[in-house]
Amino acid sequence: LVEQTGAMLLPVPLLDTETFTITPSPRYQLLLDTLGENFRKHAVAVASDQINIGAENEAQAFRIFNAVRFFLPEFMGYSVASPFSQGKPTGVASNRMNFYDRAITRFSHLTGIPPELSSLEAYARELEELPIFQHPNMFYKYARPMPHRGVAAEIRCMDKQPTIRDYLAFVALAKAIVYAAEALKEQGQYAYPPYTSDDIEIFPFRLLVGENGRQHLDRAFEEARKQGIIDKNGDRGMLCYLSRFLPDEERKYLEPLHERLQRGTLADRMVHRYHGVGLEGTYREIADALREDVKRG
Repeated sequence: LVEQTGAMLLPVPLLDTETFTITPSPRYQLLLDTLGENFRKHAVAVASDQINIGAENEAQAFRIFNAVRFFLPEFMGYSVASPFSQGKPTGVASNRMNFYDRAITRFSHLTGIPPELSSLEAYARELEELPIFQHPNMFYKYARPMPHRGVAAEIRCMDKQPTIRDYLAFVALAKAIVYAAEALKEQGQYAYPPYTSDDIEIFPFRLLVGENGRQHLDRAFEEARKQGIIDKNGDRGMLCYLSRFLPDEERKYLEPLHERLQRGTLADRMVHRYHGVGLEGTYREIADALREDVKRG
């Protein structure tokens, strides 16, 4: 159908060179009235891939949520794919996240890494503090529970991926995190990080120990947003650690992430192609890759 109409499926996370409008509705009108011009300008320009993870009960849901929260820098760093703004590279691997944050500049504290949550009651207290819409839909953190939908964690910080194969790698990563959380529960461990300071070489991306864990988590996310995942020690530590929780036959789905450690992030490769074929040429190559991926099934 797309080919017949001459249209193009363009899986890119940021299109800030175009003018978009927000579909009229009472909810969005209230958001526009409350959040102002920054919301109108920035919210409509971004797109993302999201992953929703379910749970069997409340305790498991928040165990999964807190595990996902801990690994948000990995979801950000592996997914970075928006190195352009106003048609040019900016030196930032995920400009999409800058737009995500700017959309609610008036209430900037609403974005970022979410706090640890232990129960629906604790989440309800967080929602009560929201300045508008005391509802999960307005919990604008980079991950959030959506209990009214049966969702333990909705991951919102990923850039749009160019192919189904790439997206499935993050589904596998999310599944590995869930399995890791459940395995640690069986071992009597309920909190992250699931290692001691002696094991820190497993996690070359950041140091998360002691009472400064939240500070390091925020810093790790900002590093991931700026440059993507970098395998500093050449051992693929975090990815190998998580992959061991997956069934053997499912580890193959993580291969696109291993490729990014070896060949560079999508953002790196997009900038490289930009210098060869320009912005339009880069986007056309992305669209062609998606079309071929869909044809292969």
